Amino acid sequence: MVGLRWGLKLAWGLGLLASAPLGGCHRSAPAASAQDTAAVKKSFDELNARLKTLETQFGELRKKVDTIPAELPNYHETRETFFATEEGRGVVAAKMSMLSARLDAAMASKKPEELQDLSKELATTETSVGQIEQLYVTLLHQVMALQRVAEKQQQAKDAGGNAASKEEAAKPAAGKHRGAKAK
Repeated sequence: MVGLRWGLKLAWGLGLLASAPLGGCHRSAPAASAQDTAAVKKSFDELNARLKTLETQFGELRKKVDTIPAELPNYHETRETFFATEEGRGVVAAKMSMLSARLDAAMASKKPEELQDLSKELATTETSVGQIEQLYVTLLHQVMALQRVAEKQQQAKDAGGNAASKEEAAKPAAGKHRGAKAK
């Protein structure tokens, strides 16, 4: 699990490095078409919506993770993976904020190369978001499995407690009947 966490951090770190604006010659080029601009804006909006959904999903999942007893098997590994993935989601959210500023600048400048670079960056960010979505589903299943184990343990404790209570209640009643016969 530790290797997965470092692998995720490395992948997102590399993604951030790839998002740095590229220097190059700035020849006058034709303005970007309205269609190209609209396509990049649509791509950004769709990706941003997916990331907002993930933010909500991870908030709900965190509540579930916090209710699981720490003594369950695989709890610590699941919790570690959850927080590492949540950290990666936060990095991607920060990257989307940066890309938003770049999108505004590219739309204002109407330079096709800026839109092209932004489009490529959105594609790599989309890959990261897809990986986080997959990890979310995996974590959700792990957390649900841990919740089921915790529920079964609680039911077993409750059943054991109820059985003991019934035995205790039955003992004095049995004693009264025996005492009545002896008289």
